[in-house]
Amino acid sequence: MQSRRWVLASSAAGVMLGAFGCTGVGTGSGGSQLVEIDDRFEGVDRTALLLLPTGWNQTKRWPMVLVSHGSQGTARTPADDWGFAAACDRRGWIGLFPNTGEALASEGADPWFPSLVDRVAGERSVDRGRICAAGFSGGQTRAYAFAARHSQMLAAIGGGGGKVGYREKPAADWDPRVNGVSPLSVLHFHGKRDPLVPVEGGVDVHKATGQSYTIVPVREGLEIWAEAIGATMQPNAAPPAGVPARCAFHRWEAPTGHVVEGILDPNLDHSWAPWATDVILDFFARVPERT
Repeated sequence: MQSRRWVLASSAAGVMLGAFGCTGVGTGSGGSQLVEIDDRFEGVDRTALLLLPTGWNQTKRWPMVLVSHGSQGTARTPADDWGFAAACDRRGWIGLFPNTGEALASEGADPWFPSLVDRVAGERSVDRGRICAAGFSGGQTRAYAFAARHSQMLAAIGGGGGKVGYREKPAADWDPRVNGVSPLSVLHFHGKRDPLVPVEGGVDVHKATGQSYTIVPVREGLEIWAEAIGATMQPNAAPPAGVPARCAFHRWEAPTGHVVEGILDPNLDHSWAPWATDVILDFFARVPERT
C-alpha cells in the first residue's frame, strides 16, 4: 500500500511545516495561494507546488494544469520562470507543478502523476473534465507518456522540446495507437535549432547503460497522435494568436473537435519559448473538455 502524507500551507512568512520540512510558499498580489505538497509515493518522498488562483473555493469546479519541468529544473521552473503561476491565476486555473527530474523519474511515464492528479482533484474541487498536462524537454516527454497511458484523465496536453517516444521502447509506453486512447488534444512547439532533441529525430545514448535509443521525429510523432484520435491534416491552417509569424504551423482536426497542433520556431534552440505559456493555456481553454 502506498504511504502518503500531504501538507498544504499558505503563508507569506514561509513557516516550516510537517515532517518533510514543507514550506508555506506565499500568497500572490491578487490573492492567489502557492502552497507546497509533501507526498510519500511508493516509498519515495515527493514534493510539488500547487497554485490556487484568486477566488478559489470549494463551491465550484476549477480547471487544472499539471506542468512538468525538465531534468535540470524544479517545480519553481514552470511556476516562476515560465510564468505558469501568474498565467494560471489570471485565467482562474489551478496549477500543479511536481518536482521530478532524473533522480526521481525517467523520461518515460512517471506513475506518480496520475496518483497526484487524482488526489489534488479530489481535495481541491477540480473540474475533472478540464485537467491538462504540459511540460518541457523530459517534462514534455513525461506528459506524452502520461497521456498515452492515462488518456481518460486528460482533456489535452501541451509543451515543447520533448520526445514523443523512442522506437526501441515498448510501444505501450508512448504510442497512443497501442492503448486506444480517449480523444484528447495535443499542442507541441519545438525549436528548429534544438541540438538536444533534433526536430528530425536522432539518437540518444543512455548515460548509465550506454544503450542507444532512436528519437521519433516530431512531425511523425504528431501524425501518430493525429491518427490515434482520428484527426486529419487541415491545409493552410492559421496559427493561434500569440504564435510569432516566423513559425511554421501544422494542424490536424478530428470530427470530435479534438486537434493536434505543431509549431516550429526557426529561432528557438532547446529552451522554453517566451511566447509559449499563454499560447498553451489558451489552447487548453478552447479545445473540447473530456467527457
